[in-house]
Amino acid sequence: MFASASPRYYDIWALRHPTWCPHDCWHRIWERPARESFEAAKFREVFDRQIALPPQMQPIEVRSAFGGLGLYRMPYALKARYVGLDAQGREASEHVAFNEAIGRAGGRLFVFPELQVRAPQQHLYNAGEFGLRWRAAMRLRQAVERYRPAWRTLQQCR
Repeated sequence: MFASASPRYYDIWALRHPTWCPHDCWHRIWERPARESFEAAKFREVFDRQIALPPQMQPIEVRSAFGGLGLYRMPYALKARYVGLDAQGREASEHVAFNEAIGRAGGRLFVFPELQVRAPQQHLYNAGEFGLRWRAAMRLRQAVERYRPAWRTLQQCR
């Protein structure tokens, strides 16, 4: 069981979900095409996936997550290990290897929207780090999300 966060779920690096975040966000950023800016890749791979989850929403099954708080059943946790490198030797979130081992052992993992921690500000979008173009893009995203919340697509994955 993993916590959600307020104001948005923030721990995208540890998150693995079939549609929300099926891959390592930082590998996609580091391996971006030369013509794409770091800001564009980070916006697409991280900030677009940091969504607000209403507390009344049903738990979301994931392959991996963390978000500041993870509770595990001891028999599964004892069979898993934290590993900070992937199969190709690249840096990876240590939570992914641990959580995927739990899944292979038969455990199921969920983000519980009702269980919330405060998202660390350094992991969230900060307008001061980006130029006018990206500030405008974030404002547009926030306006669209008011009318078409991103969390609704997660409910369709059930």
